[in-house]
Amino acid sequence: YRVSTFKKRIDAGDWDGAATECVKWNRAAGRILPGLTRRRAAEAALMR
Repeated sequence: YRVSTFKKRIDAGDWDGAATECVKWNRAAGRILPGLTRRRAAEAALMR
């Protein structure tokens, strides 16, 4: 997270870009989790 594009977009105030990057963070232990995918989509909607 510390050097991620997601964090760089947030720090730059690019909320549309951050929303796009946010939905990519939907994995745990290398697997895509449906619940996390839904959560990230909801978070991205708040950023837009």
